Amino acid sequence: LSSHDIQRFKHIIDGDPAHHRLATALLMAYTGTPCLYYGDEIGLTGGNDPDNRRCMPWNEAEWDRELQQFHQRVIAIRRSSEALQHGGMEWLWADGEVMAFQRQSENERVLFIGCREGADDMTLPVAHAGLNDGMRLSDLLSGRQYTVADGAIALGALARGAALLLRAG
Repeated sequence: LSSHDIQRFKHIIDGDPAHHRLATALLMAYTGTPCLYYGDEIGLTGGNDPDNRRCMPWNEAEWDRELQQFHQRVIAIRRSSEALQHGGMEWLWADGEVMAFQRQSENERVLFIGCREGADDMTLPVAHAGLNDGMRLSDLLSGRQYTVADGAIALGALARGAALLLRAG
């Protein structure tokens, strides 16, 4: 999301915590090796070079603890998930403000659903992805449960910056 060559991600999104969490969840769910630039996990900001290379603030009172805890949680989810570490990827949905894909390994399936600006009464079609009616999914971030019915998952309203990591099974 950030590097020593560009403005820091928090600067680019004007400090929006919902979009920061969404982007971090996407980074951890996506294929490849996720990379965090120092300080992103505690909300370090910075504009154009050299401001993007600010020193790490070692005074923990300056850290965004909620953002740090979110990073720790989503990193732990990735580290404990075979599908997120090694699984293949299949796009399920991309329309308007919502995108969804699944990562699947031999023993696990995880769906990522992200919503940039909010969506009313979202229903995600999943029959084409091999998710059968009656299959139950649990959001690894919130603990909320979902069930596939009529080839889809009724997600309801999605908040601005919503991120879901649904594990099947």
